Amino acid sequence: MMIRKRDRKIESENVIIQKILIILSIMLLIASFTLGCDDSVLEGLADDDSFEAKLEEARIALDKGEYSTAINLLEALNDANPGNATIQQYLSNAYAGLAGLDTFNLLTTIETLDETGNSGSIDMMGLILGDRNGVLTAAQLQTKIESIENAIHALEGISSPNDDHRVQLGILAVAHIALTLGDIVVADQGGTSVTLTEEGLDSQYGNQPADFSDVDSDTQNLSELTADLGYLTEAITVLDDSDEGNDLSQGFTKFKSGDSSRDKVGIDSDNNGIISETDLENYINN
Repeated sequence: MMIRKRDRKIESENVIIQKILIILSIMLLIASFTLGCDDSVLEGLADDDSFEAKLEEARIALDKGEYSTAINLLEALNDANPGNATIQQYLSNAYAGLAGLDTFNLLTTIETLDETGNSGSIDMMGLILGDRNGVLTAAQLQTKIESIENAIHALEGISSPNDDHRVQLGILAVAHIALTLGDIVVADQGGTSVTLTEEGLDSQYGNQPADFSDVDSDTQNLSELTADLGYLTEAITVLDDSDEGNDLSQGFTKFKSGDSSRDKVGIDSDNNGIISETDLENYINN
């Protein structure tokens, strides 16, 4: 009996360590997205001093968490300088921060994740984007979905994305899938809020299987979810080639393709590279 208790304790400690490593991996990646462009990168972007001054002002606003201010500055810069990768990456950071996807929230979530029995990506995003229990109201879901979509679209405008951009898109893709799934459940159940964790989503249906046939196509947004899946797959490929991103890669892979150790199917339950209504139902039901 004591051996079994000790084994369970060791297993629990290993799960906690893995969660911390995953969150710290994301924290470091997003920190690099926000701060990675130092003064040497800004040099030569434009001869116009006002351009550099405005870009620096936007970067300072990002660092301070003043995301609406940063967005206003960056949108104006983007209109005047279309196709500039630095502006678009900063703009993506600002919209993601507006949704709550920032390094401060990632750090404060570690303790909460340690207390959960599940390391799934839905739980991770729910606890980052929702309250301390992963709860979001219907209005919050809509607002955050819009911000994350804007963050994704900003990065989509980069003509030659690098590996950092691909990983950032993967993180945003997981957030978008999680929020959209929460929005679908709220629409299906007619509620005003949802707990955006695997357990919380499952509890909405009790012993009844989820059936999203009555949820309108705009809410399901399957074409964008399939695009998210592509970005997630690209991020996994990049992370698999990086020792630093190995834990994050494993978490993303389990979210995408399933976790056999927990008998949990992935969001792409039939592994065909397309997210369908059936895939979403299977994710809730299994």
